[in-house]
Amino acid sequence: ACKITPNPASAWLDIQAPVDLESVLILDVTGKEVLRQAGSGARVSVSIEDLHPGLYFVLLRAGSEVWSGRFVKQ
Repeated sequence: ACKITPNPASAWLDIQAPVDLESVLILDVTGKEVLRQAGSGARVSVSIEDLHPGLYFVLLRAGSEVWSGRFVKQ
């Protein structure tokens, strides 16, 4: 399983995965992609300062595996 902290968050997300991630996608509640970042190992930090407050979904990809999670931006 992947760990996304802190939640709620205001500036940064810290994502920990069991394997090296290839990409991190953040989607708004309508499913629109609002941020995409290449993975760089099993631990990734993502700046979310430019996102509006609200609920977001995270899709993490590593090869054929995909994990999902959610967080609240304050």
